[in-house]
Amino acid sequence: MSSNFMQRIADLEAQVKSIAAERDGLKRELAGRQMPSAEEFADAIGKRLVRVEQNLREDFVGKFAGNFLLATETITKRLENIDQKQTNLEVHQKTVETKFKNHIAQVTQATDTGYENQQNLLQAFLDYNKEYMARHDQTLKAQRATAKECQQASTGSRECGEDVRRVCR
Repeated sequence: MSSNFMQRIADLEAQVKSIAAERDGLKRELAGRQMPSAEEFADAIGKRLVRVEQNLREDFVGKFAGNFLLATETITKRLENIDQKQTNLEVHQKTVETKFKNHIAQVTQATDTGYENQQNLLQAFLDYNKEYMARHDQTLKAQRATAKECQQASTGSRECGEDVRRVCR
């Protein structure tokens, strides 16, 4: 095409005439042919639809199977990983439970031993306290007896002093 504007218009007009002539030729060719019947059209359309359906089905099944297979493999791998993690967690849980049971047994034994020791200490304290109270009671009885004797001696000294006063007067 030339760069001249008028030349360009002429080229386009020539193309339009060529396309119009081609169209007129096709119309004449079609006019000479016999038009297919409605049954032929229906059969042709039915065959075309069946072919389209098959192509769609094949494409869909192939693509779906590929995508589904990929998703299935990914999910299977995830499930295997989760299963392995769960197995590891179960083993760890059993280990922790065993340690916990051992710890509980140790704590129970230590608590029982502590309780027995406290009971022994308490009993020793109570025994000592009884002995102390018995000695204390004996000391108090002795002090009361001494106080009574002192009281009697004091009464005797007072009476003697009164007697001395009466005589000396």
